[in-house]
Order: sequence, then structure tokens, then C-alpha cells
Amino acid sequence: MLPDEVQTPIFGYLAALERELPGVVSGVYVVGSVALGDFQSQASNLDVVVTSGVPWTTEALGTARRVGKVLDRTRPACVAYLTTAQLAVDPRTVDAPCIEGDRAVRSDRLVNPLTWQILDSGALDLRGPDHVDVWDDPDGRQSWANQHLRDQWAAAIDDQHRPGALWLRRRVSTEVMDMVRLAMVALNGAVMSKLAASRAVADLVPGRFHRILEDSAGYRLGGRASMYWGPVERKRDALDLMGELLAASTGADAAVS
Repeated sequence: MLPDEVQTPIFGYLAALERELPGVVSGVYVVGSVALGDFQSQASNLDVVVTSGVPWTTEALGTARRVGKVLDRTRPACVAYLTTAQLAVDPRTVDAPCIEGDRAVRSDRLVNPLTWQILDSGALDLRGPDHVDVWDDPDGRQSWANQHLRDQWAAAIDDQHRPGALWLRRRVSTEVMDMVRLAMVALNGAVMSKLAASRAVADLVPGRFHRILEDSAGYRLGGRASMYWGPVERKRDALDLMGELLAASTGADAAVS
């Protein structure tokens, strides 16, 4: 179910698409935290996939981008514009328009195996069939997550050691929660919410990491009282946890391969 506070922009966007692009849009699906039951007012954005039965023309895409501005009235929104045929293939081979606000972002921001799995099993379908033909390869999804962890996080962890990085609790929470969800995909192919992933990871890592997991999850839930006296210790624990997850996922990837 859509959270009350995002119903107005979402349904406004849906109505505008139907009005401005009759016969073009075949499906509108809300993915991300909303679909995974982990929408948090202070932390979550909107992730939407819009499909068409035919390739998107420059004119149709321009119209969709224009009406998509209604989504940004309350919080950031990211929309991927795909064809139904593209959903049936490995998303790593798909390069489709992905728009956040007024700017284009990397296609793999939403065009990735994690989104495909949500589309296959848990997306909120606002228009279109309840089930569409979606590529599903658990090993491929797991390998993607492992590669993504290495590409995005291995260098990022080293970079985070610079002074000032991971100084704010908000930044720590965002980075930790993003990584734990990706790590669960890498370790066993499971796609779950960030909060569920933080609980699952707590069962897999040494107890000394539980505090940083609880602190990061607590911030996502709106708690402002940190479990740390200051940022130095919190940053150290966050970096150590990231290194632990990266090492564990690398081993899991070797097992899959």
C-alpha cells in the first residue's frame, strides 16, 4: 500500500501520464523502499518504473519527463523508462533512460537485478498486469551484487578514511544501510528492505558490529539519539563493518563462480 504522504504525487503523476501519453504507457510500478515495506518519511525517496509496449520516442520521453516533475514535490524521485520487452532480459545488458528530477542519471541506478527482482515479486503495480515477464537469474543477481560491492565500495571504503568523511550520523546511516542490503543480495541472493537486511546481517557478523547496525537503523527510523559518544568511534565501526561485508561477499562470490 502506498504511504499516505506520497499518494498525491504518485496518483497525480499517473493521471498526467494517462492524459498526456494515451496508449503509450503500459505499466507503472513503484519499487524501492515503498515496495519493500520500508518507507521512512525522513529518509526514503520514490523509485518508479514506467513501461511501454513500444520503444520510447524522443517526444514521448520528453513528455514523460515533463509530467514527472509532479513526483518531486515532496521528496526526490527517480524514474526508469523501459519497454516490456526489456524487462525479460538481463538488466545488465539494458541501457534505458533513468531520470531524477530534471537530470538524467546512470541507467543502472534503477535498471539492475535488484529492481528486476522487486518487479517480479513485490512491486506496487499502479497500472498494468500484476505480473510481467521479468528476467530472473538468482546466480546472476548474486554475481551482480558482488561485482557492484567491489566496484562501488572497495574504493569508497579507502576514500572514507579521509578526514571529514562519514563524520555525520546521517551519512553513516545511509552508507551502512545501503551496503547491508546489497551485501545480503551478494551473500545469498536475497532481496529485502534495508531494515530487514540490517537484522539479517547482525546474525552473520561478530557481535561488536551490532552497535553500528542498530545505530544506523535507528537513525533511519527517525531516532536522533546516537549510541555513540562521538563521530570518531562511529566512523571506525562503520568502516570495519563495510570491510567485513566486502570480505564476506567476495568469498560468497567465489563459491557461486
